[in-house]
Amino acid sequence: MENLNTERDLLQALMDNFPYTIYFKDTQSRFTRVNRAQATMLGINDPEEAIGKTDFDYFTLQHAQDAFRDEQRILTMGEQLIGKTERIRNAQGNYIWVSATKIPVRNSEGEITGLVGISIDVTERYLAEQKLREARKKAIESDKLKSAFLANMSHEIRTPMNGILGFSNLLRMSNVDRDQQLEYLGFIEKCGNSLLNLIDDIIDISKIEAGQIVIRNSKTCINEVLRELFFHF
Repeated sequence: MENLNTERDLLQALMDNFPYTIYFKDTQSRFTRVNRAQATMLGINDPEEAIGKTDFDYFTLQHAQDAFRDEQRILTMGEQLIGKTERIRNAQGNYIWVSATKIPVRNSEGEITGLVGISIDVTERYLAEQKLREARKKAIESDKLKSAFLANMSHEIRTPMNGILGFSNLLRMSNVDRDQQLEYLGFIEKCGNSLLNLIDDIIDISKIEAGQIVIRNSKTCINEVLRELFFHF
């Protein structure tokens, strides 16, 4: 009996000084022993208070149902649950993520008499991985937008360039009179201005992406802006 008490005290000392939550449950998923870390998770001061209670007494209904379903499969099938990431709400009302491991406990005859569980708080790692996933998703979306932008710019650049080259070739013809030359030069100038505006737009977009664009508020005549848009487009 003395040796048994000594082993029990050693086990309790180990559990209480272990940084992760440790708990034992019977075949009905009732707590039979918890360490201090688990007691803190449950919002109780004395680990003994948890004995005989279940997750339904401490956690949200959804989490308690999910945990009970997992544990009953462990208890009836003898399966192990290793490193399952779970989202739970602690006693302070904060949601955290834990990596839960649960394995069946057997007696000397091999019969399952309960289970032991260990949960490790992985909130920081989970949130960091989530940020990486979001950043990767945004990067993929950005690449798609850039590809579409470049394809569109290729078309927009070709249009004025074709105009410039086409009218330049017409000017080389010896039978072009003065009036036609002026007309062709006007088209070339218009195409050149369109190309210059397009280049300015590309530079502005690059500045926006680099965070270098400076926005200044100033008075504007809306009629002039609308008139310019009308004649330009």
